Amino acid sequence: MAGLNVFGRAYLIDQLFLQAQPEANYIWGKYKQYDVSPPYEMKSKGEVLPSLLLGVGGAIPAGTGSFIIMAQYDVLQNGRTPYGDKIFFSFGYNIGGRR
Repeated sequence: MAGLNVFGRAYLIDQLFLQAQPEANYIWGKYKQYDVSPPYEMKSKGEVLPSLLLGVGGAIPAGTGSFIIMAQYDVLQNGRTPYGDKIFFSFGYNIGGRR
């Protein structure tokens, strides 16, 4: 899988933000399932699948930036989304931060 995305954040207060992240993910390859008899293999023809991640996060100031934690969800749920149908979490560090 390879993808292209952009994101926008709106800080409600210095430590709390909302984020929107549209993506275009190119997915290709093959999948093999071994827990069935005979093993099942499926090849992907390669296609672009869009996603739209919406989320909320927190920023904890640290040094010259901040640690961030976000809960995100793909609202498009386009068939074979790489994110599944559940909320997922991401962690990171922003250099520079918001002041």
